[in-house]
Amino acid sequence: MCKLRRKMIVFDLLVEKWAEWQREIIQETKGQKPHINECLEKFNAVRFMKLLYFTCLESCSDFVEGKSENTLFDLFDDFLAYEKGPVEIDVYSYYRSILPRYVFNGQFLIQKPIYHKDGDINNKAALIEEELIIYPELRKDQESDTAIYDPFESSELLIKKLIDNEANLEKYVQMAKEAVERLKKSSLLL
Repeated sequence: MCKLRRKMIVFDLLVEKWAEWQREIIQETKGQKPHINECLEKFNAVRFMKLLYFTCLESCSDFVEGKSENTLFDLFDDFLAYEKGPVEIDVYSYYRSILPRYVFNGQFLIQKPIYHKDGDINNKAALIEEELIIYPELRKDQESDTAIYDPFESSELLIKKLIDNEANLEKYVQMAKEAVERLKKSSLLL
């Protein structure tokens, strides 16, 4: 479960970076700054898997140049060749259900709502039980089995909390961020 958890945390971060990249493209071409969910509507499973593969490939440049001992393929290590392109089996199997900051709405991934403290308790999104097993630090009360995550916490704090609780995950997070930035500069994948 630990390897899957690590993959999903880094993939969650990559989803954010790819959506931001899409937002920049839309802003440049149309002159408007869309909501992140509008950007995520541009992505389907094939596109996510191809972007993940190209991001992992881009992370190899530091390895080849001797700047890093690892690549993202050390984390995302279960790619298979499918008809429409490479697929990381674990991510493909679970990305619709157990990402920390995104949820599948039946068609697309969308950002999980962040609620204000004066919001209606009945409309607050709660993590499904499977997520609480994979991300136990999201519980408000670590001692309680029934407490759920704090919906008032910002998504940035949430992902930072997840990264901080994983040994050596920061290097993969940094590798992922740098690989996406290099992809943005070198190509027009989106």
